[in-house]
Amino acid sequence: MVFTLPHTEKRMPLVPRKSYAKLPQILDVPNLIGVQLESFRWFQEKGLNQLLEAVSPINDFT
Repeated sequence: MVFTLPHTEKRMPLVPRKSYAKLPQILDVPNLIGVQLESFRWFQEKGLNQLLEAVSPINDFT
């Protein structure tokens, strides 16, 4: 058994749709790879020295 809705001649007016997919660009995309490379370069040049000086002070008692 198939039920059908009665056909009406009156149609509802179309409501304009708001699209949120087209947002203006608010901020520039940061260069994340550049940030990582700069951080690693600092670690190689200064950070590793600071870490080794703080963790393993080696004294010669001979």
